[in-house]
Parts: sequence; C-alpha cells; structure tokens
Amino acid sequence: MLNTRSLLRRALQIGLGKRMPTTDGHLEVPGITDRVLIRRDAFGIPHIDARNEPDAWYAWGFCQGQDRAFQIETRVRVVRGRLAELIGPEGLPVDRLSRRMGLARHAQAQYEVLNDHGRSTIEAFCRGVIEGSRIGATRRAHEFRLLNVRPTPLEPSDVLGSLALVSFLLASNWDSEIGRLKVLQADGPDALKALDPTYPEWLSIISRPGEPAGPQVSHLIDELEGFLKFTGVGSGSNNWAIAGSRTASGLPIVANDPHLSSILPAHWYLGHITTPDFEVAGASMAGTPGIAVGHNESVAWGITAGQVDNTDLFIEEFNDAGDQVRGPEGWEPVERWSETIRVKGSDDVRLDIVETGRGPVIGDVLDPDCGALSIKATWLAPRDAQGILVTHLADSLNDLFDRMGYWPGLSMNVVAGDVDGVIGWKLVGDTPQRSDGFGILPTPAWDPTAGWADDPVPPSDMPTLIAPEAGFVTTANNRAVPDDYPTFITHDWQDAYRATRATELLEAKTDWDIDSTLSMQLDRVSLVWRDVRAAVEAVDPSNTAVRDALLILKGWDGDLATDSTAASVFQAFLWDIIGRVCREKAPRSYDWAIGRSMFSLLPAATVGSRRMQHIVQVIAEQPDDWFASSTWPQELAGALGHAIQECTARFGSDTDRWHWGRVRPLTLTHPVSNASPLMAKAFDVGPIPFGGSAHTLNNGAVLPSDIWANPYGVASMRMVCEVGRWNSTRFILAGGQSGNPCSPHYDDMVPLWTAGDGVSIAWGEDAVRSATESALQLTPETR
Repeated sequence: MLNTRSLLRRALQIGLGKRMPTTDGHLEVPGITDRVLIRRDAFGIPHIDARNEPDAWYAWGFCQGQDRAFQIETRVRVVRGRLAELIGPEGLPVDRLSRRMGLARHAQAQYEVLNDHGRSTIEAFCRGVIEGSRIGATRRAHEFRLLNVRPTPLEPSDVLGSLALVSFLLASNWDSEIGRLKVLQADGPDALKALDPTYPEWLSIISRPGEPAGPQVSHLIDELEGFLKFTGVGSGSNNWAIAGSRTASGLPIVANDPHLSSILPAHWYLGHITTPDFEVAGASMAGTPGIAVGHNESVAWGITAGQVDNTDLFIEEFNDAGDQVRGPEGWEPVERWSETIRVKGSDDVRLDIVETGRGPVIGDVLDPDCGALSIKATWLAPRDAQGILVTHLADSLNDLFDRMGYWPGLSMNVVAGDVDGVIGWKLVGDTPQRSDGFGILPTPAWDPTAGWADDPVPPSDMPTLIAPEAGFVTTANNRAVPDDYPTFITHDWQDAYRATRATELLEAKTDWDIDSTLSMQLDRVSLVWRDVRAAVEAVDPSNTAVRDALLILKGWDGDLATDSTAASVFQAFLWDIIGRVCREKAPRSYDWAIGRSMFSLLPAATVGSRRMQHIVQVIAEQPDDWFASSTWPQELAGALGHAIQECTARFGSDTDRWHWGRVRPLTLTHPVSNASPLMAKAFDVGPIPFGGSAHTLNNGAVLPSDIWANPYGVASMRMVCEVGRWNSTRFILAGGQSGNPCSPHYDDMVPLWTAGDGVSIAWGEDAVRSATESALQLTPETR
C-alpha cells in the first residue's frame, strides 16, 4: 500500500512530470574540448572519464546541474542577496545581510587574484552546471516550476561566494562574541566569568562602546536569525586516521563524518573522476568543484571544522555626518552606497551599504549616534586559494598538507593517510596574526592594539602531527593546541566529549577494519552522563518523581540509543539542571547564557556544545556559593523530578513510549516544505528513529530551548577508507545523490545511512564497468 508521502510524490509526478536527468545516450554540449563519458551506478553516483582536467570539472558541474540545480540556485541567490526575488519578504533578512557583508563583491575580488589553475577549474565547473541544468535534464527541476522561475546562470564568483558563505556559517566564534556581549551587558562580568571560562579576569570592560553597540547587536541578531533560517549549516564533525599497526589489514584507515544540518538535498555530492593525469573519488559540497573529502591513488583525507578564530567583530563609532568612523589614528572615511532589493509580491527595498577600514558594517546604520558592528574575516580577503581545489593532485600526505595549507576559507582539521603507511593531521586555513587581544568580545575599532597583520600565519607555523606515537589521530572540533602554543588559534573550541570518546575507542583495539570503523561512527555513548552520574545518584529520593527518575537511570551506561527510556529522562534532566545553573548567574541574559545563538543549527554561543564541560564540571563540583536561595541537592532533585513530569506530560505514563528515538526522531527537511504541510509530506523524509546528542560520535544535537525538536546537526556524509584498497571504501549521504523527489536517488541512501552502512565508489576501469547502470557520452557541440 502506498503511504501518504508516496501518494503525494506520485501526484507531483502526474502534475509536473518526473523531470529526470538524461543519463543514457549522447549529448552535444558547448564548453568542452573533447569527449567525456559519464557512467552512473545503482545509486546515481557518476564516474567521469575525461581526457583533460577542465573537461573533467565541466562534467562534475554538469552532473550537479542535472541533480542539484535548485539547491545551487538557492545558494547563488543567498550569495548575491536575491532570495527575496524568489520567495518574497521572508527572504529579506537573508538579502540584507548578504549584501551588507558583501559575499558577492568580495568573492569577485577573490576571483580576480585566483591562480590560473583555480580559475580554469571553477570556470569549467560553472559551464558544466549551466549546461547540465539546461540540456542535461528533460525539464527544469520541480522547484523552478512551482516558483515559476528559471535557473540563474552560475558565475565563478558565485562558487567562491558559496565557499565564503560556508566559512561565515562555520566561523568559530563571531556568534560567541555577540553572546558574551549580551551576557556582559545584561548581567555583568561576574556572570560571564562564572559561565564562560574563556573570559579572563584581566579583560577590561569598556563601558562607552558597550552602550552604543547594544541597539546594533539587537538589530543584527534579528537579521541573523532570519538569515540562518535559510542558510544554517552546523559546525560539528569527527574524523580520525588509524595507522596500519592498529588495523587488521596493516593498512591505514581514514574516517570522516561531517555534522551539518538535517536537510535535503544532502549537502554533499559524491563522484569519481578519471583523467590521464589523475584519478579521484569522494565528495564535494554541492555547488562547488574540488574533492573536500575522499581519496586519490596515493592518499585519503577527511576534514572537520578547525575552529580557528578567523573572524572579528568591531564596534564602529560614526561622526555626525555618518561619513567617517573613529579609527586608531583618528577619523577615517567610509565607503557608502545604496542598493535595491527586489521583493516578490511587494515593493522594492532600498538598502544602505557601508564599508569601513575593518570591513563591511553588518548591522543597520540607523543613526550616526548609534554605533555599528563591522566584520573582519580572512574569508572575505582577496587572497589566492588552493586548498580543496587541488587535493586530487596530491601524491603523499605531506604533499596534501602543503597544498591544503593555502586556503583563505573555512579552517579545517585535515586528517590523512597515504599508501606509504603515513598518517597525520594538520590544521589549515588562513589564521590572523593579531596585534593583541583574542577576539573574545566585539572590539572598539579605535583600539590601536586590535588590528591584524597584513598576512596570515604562515602554513608552516600551523599545528601539525605526522606519524603519531599512539598509532592514531582524531579530531572533533576540540582544542587542537595547548595554551602556550606560540600561535593564537582561538578560545572557542568545542567541548572534548566526542574527541575523548573517540580516543577511548581507538585505544581499545588493534584490529580495526572497515566494519568496526563504521560501527564506531554510530557510537552514541554520552560521556556527560559519566561526569554527572555520581552527583545524580547521590540525590535523596525524596518524592515519587525523583525515585522514578533514579530507578530509570540506575545501571544505565550512557548510551543514547533509540530504544532507551533512560536517554530521554537524562536529556530532560540535563537541560533542566543546566538551565537552573545558568539562570542563577545570568537571570536577565538567560537565553544567551544557556546557549542561544544566531545559528539555527549551532545554538551554542556560550554553553551548548562549546561550554558544556565547564557547566558539567560546576554541577559535579557543586560550589557552595552558586545558588543564593537553595542548595545543590534541592536543585538536582528538582531537575530529576521535572524530567519525569515533563516526559509524563508529553508522552504519557507508559515509559515504554519514552524511547529517545521515538520522542526525538529525525526528519530530513527540504526548503520548500515550509510552504505547506503537503509540500512537507512530498519533499521531507522522516520521522526516523534517531539517537545520540551533540556530545556523541553519532551526532544528534538538540536545542536547549526545545530538546524534543528535530536534531539540528547530523552526520551529513560518512566515509571510511582503507588506504590502498580503494574498492573497499564506504561513502554514504544523509539522503541521496538527487534533489528530485521523483527520483529513486532522492533518499535511497537513507536506510544504509541509518544502519551505519555505506556504498563503494567503484575504482579502476574493471570495477566501474561492473558497477555501471547507465552511460552518457558528452561531445563538443559542432554547430
């Protein structure tokens, strides 16, 4: 029997057609110089055989244009600040912030200094996307038809702008700067010091800039929340490399699972490219060339967000005329102009744009007497790039690290292993050389100690580890260097629970293989429970609700499994006690103290995933003077009792219905699902029973404001690679290769993804020929 989702997709197909890509036969296309063969396997993964590198990247773009045209369209409109043209007034916050920040104009400046190889790659990719969308499919994607628009031709600056967008969304701490400022303004330095250990005793509080910045922070927050509703990405990930001395085969294993938002289509696009000069397989961020995660014939690599503090906010003070700002050496001129935003179904909106010597002003300049916030970021600087655009050319781990070292975008922890048996880690991405200060709070623009050097930290000075004695290396957005490391990286690492759990598991075995590594990626054990367990079990069972909670938690091992009742009770208890701890010290800025952020997918500006260990330590140590009018035993008992009361009120008295995977399932959502419940049924996938939390390897983070809401970040893609045995490698997406809900490849990977399995991307001609389900020949246009 067809379910509601199948019926609605059938109706969509009847009303608008399947709109499937052409994957068999022959097409003449403009933009290539020689023939290209594109063969697809049973999951729609393309295997591209090209005779030169530009044609290979053209074909990579062609396939993405066939499968992900509307996803790319959305990114282009966000970068250009033209989303409101598509969806109406709801897109205005996105357009305002994008244009103020200047994603498009700064991307154009980056393109102008890009090296020849980078230009050739991106230009070929853009040509391919355009033609893949135009002639590579029978008709425009469904979303274009529903919105009655045509695809916007992709330009090279759009690709660089998309990479800058991701860098902005995953930059390590600009949201934390705002969160700290809000706590500081509302509840004072004592509250901030109590809840955020990065706030040092010696950091001066400058009252004059703090006050005028307040309204601008509020205006900026409103726009950021609207912006990130459409563009949120997330910021967690795990990766590790295991030396052959700890594997069953004697070959290194490299694993990676980037944690991004639970959306459809998937963030990543899988494929395999072969040319006379290189062969590579892996994943790109949709809408971009370059293999960010994958392998070639010599080396395999994976990435996590490096958390480098590559972005600072500055408080700008304008003169009365609004044409100058105060700088370190006096008044400085600003650039100011107006742009028009077209809005579907409404009047055009005029927007004032201002750039200072630090960077673009990203909040409204409503009044010259009211300060403004500008943003300075490495990813907005016009610098040449290599990074993920050249990974496919690396012939060893050291060569890969050298190539990826020159990268102005998102900072990344790169782990890798090569065919010579070497494993290692390197932190890459342009890192500011600050004159002074640490980017903890927005800084007065006139502070002479707050500037950056012209050049970033040299790649050779960035943290690196090759051939670790432990026989493995793992990263999970956690602290990468000790406090006395000579180069300042950041204060805003994420907590180390995931990294600690990964280390425990990796140390426990010396016979790792593909299957056991895949299983490790599904691990849901929360070390938070280990840290608070003693405090919980010491609570006096003073009433029925507390006794019920203690009985459910008794003997629990901390596994946030889908069928666990204890997991639900623990999560309800945990966030309630954290709320009590934070509210006591920051009653007026509680939302920010608990972890509110502009990130819809990383609500962790102060606590959340970045300060959880500090707050848990407070709970475990129970400082005597924390609560003014109650005690720790009272608060812990209250939180345990509240957990039972909330679960009962929400899910009924039958505790078998409290299973974590049932009460907090996962739904993979498509952007058009906001339009109506019927659209959601047709385009979304789920609910799927799902376990884990923000602090488990199998990531399933919950919002502090609503722990029962859809997980805001999951393993968007997984890879496990046995170096040298390339056909044993496993990849999987949270979704599928296609963005077309009528395609079998829209969500055909979900069952495997849920089970912790993966698919092989065939390597070598014999394997590709065996895996081929369809073949499309592209030849240069003759007319």
